[in-house]
Amino acid sequence: MVAQSILIFPFTCKETNMLLPMFDFHEPFSFKALKAGCDNLGNHLIRNRATIGGNACNASPAGETLPALLVYDALAILENTEGKKEIPIKDFFTGPGKSCIHTEEILTGFRLPIPPANSGAHYIQLGKRKSSEINVVNVAAFLEYDPSTLKITKTRIALGSVAPTPVRAPKAEASLLGQTPEEEAFFAAGEIARRDDCLPIDDFRGTAGYRQAMVGVLTKRTLATAFEQAQGLL
Repeated sequence: MVAQSILIFPFTCKETNMLLPMFDFHEPFSFKALKAGCDNLGNHLIRNRATIGGNACNASPAGETLPALLVYDALAILENTEGKKEIPIKDFFTGPGKSCIHTEEILTGFRLPIPPANSGAHYIQLGKRKSSEINVVNVAAFLEYDPSTLKITKTRIALGSVAPTPVRAPKAEASLLGQTPEEEAFFAAGEIARRDDCLPIDDFRGTAGYRQAMVGVLTKRTLATAFEQAQGLL
C-alpha cells in the first residue's frame, strides 16, 4: 500500500530533518521547500536545537519553515487528555506570535500529503545577512502541471514577513490555474501577489514598498524553480 502522507514529529531538530531521505533533493517525492527552510534557519548551532514544532508554535510571521508547511498543505496535530485533532496549517496561526493552540493542548506532529508526480516546490528567503537573521520577506511556492497539456493544474503560494501571520496568496494562485508554466505567467502571478495578497509594514529591516517589490521577485523565482523540479530537472 502506497503511503498518502508522512508524519513529522514536532521535536525533530532542523539539522536532523536535513539528513532524512524525504528531505533529499534527489528523492522523487522529497519535500524540497521544507528542506530549504530548514537549511536557512539561523546557523548550525541553532539548527542542532531548533525544531519545526518550535518554529510553528513561535508563530513568527517570518518563520523559516512556515511558508513551506503552507504550500505542502500540512495538518497540525494537537492533543490533550481527551484526544487529538488535526488543524489545517492555514488556520493554525492567529496573529504575530499567536496560534490556535489552547492552554491544555500540545502540538504532537504535522501530517503532510505526499507530493504528486509532476509537481515541485521551492522556498526562498531574503534577509540583511545570510544567517542568524529575521527575514525581510520569505516565499514558498508549490506547482503541479499536466505534461500532456503543459498546463498548471494546482498551485499554492505562501508569503512570510508581509502580514501579521504567514499567509497564502489566493489571487496569485488563481491566476496560474490553466496557464502554461512559463516566465510570463510566473511574472504575472508575482505582480498579483505583491499587489493583492500581502499587507506588509515598515520597520527597521525594510519598508512596506520594498517588501511588496520583493514578494513579486521571489514569487516568480520560487514558481520557476518549482516547475523545474516538477519536470525532474532539479
